[in-house]
Amino acid sequence: MLTLINTTYDDEYLTLYYLVLDEYLFEITTHPLHHHLSTGTGQSTRAQKAARRRSNESPEARQRRLERNAARMREKRAKETEAEYRLRLAKNAEANRIRRQNETDVQRTLRLMKNAARQRLRRASETAEERKKRLAKAAERMRVARAKQPKVPKPPLADRLKGY
Repeated sequence: MLTLINTTYDDEYLTLYYLVLDEYLFEITTHPLHHHLSTGTGQSTRAQKAARRRSNESPEARQRRLERNAARMREKRAKETEAEYRLRLAKNAEANRIRRQNETDVQRTLRLMKNAARQRLRRASETAEERKKRLAKAAERMRVARAKQPKVPKPPLADRLKGY
């Protein structure tokens, strides 16, 4: 069980997260639409070696690797401070922004499809309590967003009713 900034992740969720992430990485390194990756120009030697290794590993070995990765990430994130967490989020946001600026339509479509599939999977396996918590968070975000919007002053009621 891992708790980060008011969010708790259990072992099953983290393993599932790494499973989906690993499948995504495997797909983008082997998918025919990503021909620029197969030429070696858009990928480091290290990433190419990792992709070759993953394509040859057994399902059991893959599961063990994913569990090791999940355990390592849980330990790493459990030790990080609030400042380190915020810094990691900021770095990720910047990297995502830059990557999305440079992505093709095909890459964008694949990314959105993966995100939608991941979200469907996560929501299909959530409990009623988790759903309630997720919806409460979403409602709070909407309240905050509405509160931040500039207030448009309404004209006096007499002016609004002039045509009636």
